[in-house]
Amino acid sequence: MNIDINKLLEELGETSTYSLLNKFLITYEDYKNHLKIDNEDLDKYIHKLKGSSGNLKINSVHELCIDFPKNENKSEVLDNLIKKIEDSFLEIKTILKDEKTNNEKLDPNKIGNALDELISDLNEFNYIEDSRVKVILNSLDGIISNKIIDNLEKEFANGNYEKSTILCQTIRSLI
Repeated sequence: MNIDINKLLEELGETSTYSLLNKFLITYEDYKNHLKIDNEDLDKYIHKLKGSSGNLKINSVHELCIDFPKNENKSEVLDNLIKKIEDSFLEIKTILKDEKTNNEKLDPNKIGNALDELISDLNEFNYIEDSRVKVILNSLDGIISNKIIDNLEKEFANGNYEKSTILCQTIRSLI
């Protein structure tokens, strides 16, 4: 395993751990375009990746980022780094999927009201707990497409309330 999930959960708790792992996926989803020898911002990107991976206990990625500046064969390190990030992404997705299946679900008759309340809070820029959104997302599983659920989860994690509102309204019209 690339991620010391037990230590991460112990240090951050469940909500923060899962939220930050999801944010890592979103932040670094375009990593292959950044991890190129000819990228002028490569050193900054690897430095940022080193901090994120270290904080999230993604040890194999963190160690390669530490070794990068002192290693003569940059190309080889980048190839290994890409492989370790791919492995870490798969592991994070598995962790998040497992976590998602363990979450609470709403009574199917209450999903519509929960979405209406969420839309209202989004429109009013009220604070919304991640756990509340996760319960709604889990409740929608099997009712609407996973792509829509994933898009809402991504937009909410990015703090894009406008797109989140539009997606919630779309979902509301579908159920």
